[in-house]
Amino acid sequence: MKNVIWLSRATRLFSLFILAISLHPVNAASVSFQSWSIDIPEGWNHAIEQPLSNGTEFGLSVSISREVGSGTLKIVSYHSPVTVDELVLRNFTNVDESVQLELKDWGDFAGYQYNYSEGRSSFRQWWLSSGTTLLILVYESESGADIDEVDGMVASLLVDSN
Repeated sequence: MKNVIWLSRATRLFSLFILAISLHPVNAASVSFQSWSIDIPEGWNHAIEQPLSNGTEFGLSVSISREVGSGTLKIVSYHSPVTVDELVLRNFTNVDESVQLELKDWGDFAGYQYNYSEGRSSFRQWWLSSGTTLLILVYESESGADIDEVDGMVASLLVDSN
């Protein structure tokens, strides 16, 4: 019985530790998440948010922002049961077919980028895939001053083979 109580307490402590990590931003140079990794420059923090679904297909939702600044890069990962090809990825963007999007490489991933504005905010979106890993990224900023650093982060994306 003592072993069961100890295990229960250890499980609760571990859960609290994971919850505390996910609620507090962490400053790091290179960070790995499930099946992918990204380089985060000094002065930027990341926070892990709750998955969008209880199913296994959705991975993490990660927010990356400056310690001081208005822009935020959000990344949501998705595990597809099949390889995501160029046509499926283009359709997934939901950008009108009359808008020409060019397939480009960002790190180990390939996909599409689209820029737009709404009100005072500027947005840059990416739909990227590598094999069965799909990443959806959205950068929102009022100034857009950090766009070069954000592009550098997106270009640093790697597939994590672990």
